[in-house]
Amino acid sequence: MADFGISCQTYNDTSLAWIHQCIDQYLGRAPTVIIPQLKSVKAPSLTAYHGQDSTEQFENWMMSVLLWMRVLQLGGPELNNERVHVLGMVLLGPALEWYQQEVGSLYRSRINWTFVDALCALHNQFVHRANAQTATEQFEAVTFDPKDGVAAYYTRLRKYALRMVHHPDPYTFK
Repeated sequence: MADFGISCQTYNDTSLAWIHQCIDQYLGRAPTVIIPQLKSVKAPSLTAYHGQDSTEQFENWMMSVLLWMRVLQLGGPELNNERVHVLGMVLLGPALEWYQQEVGSLYRSRINWTFVDALCALHNQFVHRANAQTATEQFEAVTFDPKDGVAAYYTRLRKYALRMVHHPDPYTFK
């Protein structure tokens, strides 16, 4: 049975560590080779994040933004400020209001924002602890469908397991 009594701090620590890891993997280093043709690539329109309280929606949105920034060669510490500004361009609704007040305003809560800090603060503002329970419930609700096969079943289990604060033990996957 799942442990729904996890602390808010544990959930936050796990989520924020994952965000840090993703940003480091996609944007931690400046491109070693500048490819001028990439600057002229028409990037697809990114879906804006509105501040939905959904781990899955936040993660999907964040990963598309990170991939888009990587293709546009916005990696490395020297482009941090540009990434912070671009972040405001891919937000709408309550998320944009939060960004404008906390990150973009002259009266913002702090003067110097890093991209990592802004993205983590955005996550903390809108994605709440109850989502850890949702991931556990979704994991436990996955059923095997013979027409999809074992690989699809495993993929769905893994998708929700990775969003859980306490990952299931190997026996649970069997």
